[in-house]
Amino acid sequence: VAKDLYTIAHIFMTNFSTDVEENLDLLANVMTVNPCNYKLHFVIAYLYSCINDTENTLQHLKLAIGIIDLELKSVYGGSGAHKDAKALQQLKVHCLSKLSEIYHMSDDDDLTSYYLLEALKVFPDDPDINNQLAITYVSMGKMDKAIQHYKNGIKHVKNTFITSDSNLLLASLYANLGSVYTYEINYKTAIEYFDKSLELEPRVMIPYANKLFNTHYILHTIDDPMYLANLHRGINKYYKDMVMHYK
Repeated sequence: VAKDLYTIAHIFMTNFSTDVEENLDLLANVMTVNPCNYKLHFVIAYLYSCINDTENTLQHLKLAIGIIDLELKSVYGGSGAHKDAKALQQLKVHCLSKLSEIYHMSDDDDLTSYYLLEALKVFPDDPDINNQLAITYVSMGKMDKAIQHYKNGIKHVKNTFITSDSNLLLASLYANLGSVYTYEINYKTAIEYFDKSLELEPRVMIPYANKLFNTHYILHTIDDPMYLANLHRGINKYYKDMVMHYK
């Protein structure tokens, strides 16, 4: 207990310094006392990610996962009955998500999908993981699987714990799903999902731009002769607002 309190206190102290190297030195001292603390490895991995040290980020994320697995297996019997089991499983999924992001950045779809599938073994309906896996499947050209996971993410969006804003996540899922239907040359369905995304987040530019792009392919089915012109006026207005927002 004393070691854990010591560790928590030092992790808390890192909140008061923006010097990543200083915080890493601080936690390195804690590592000599409590090297098997999964929270410590998770925080150290985060700090290394802040300075783009990918190798050490990966190392500590994997150590955190290994320790969590041992905790679930040896302390809680892997049954999930202990009151802290869900929190442990959530942190494991968070670590797996971070690993997948790193491999996604290096265009390694195989390892990206591997870690996301490992996360789905813990929480099959987690919306963030389903979203990330669908994005990876799009990159791999597996559109049917991508659609399946986007829809599962939409269905269970309220289960999110990785993303703090479930509304923004849902808008992203709708927009991403619309993009898949664009690839499938199903422009009307794509626009339906872009509209759903815009209903939730009207100032997000990508679904608006994608809707505008798709509309050109079905313009012959639209009776209103000013429909496309109005869309262009609308997006110009949003660009003006966006520029002012960034300023």
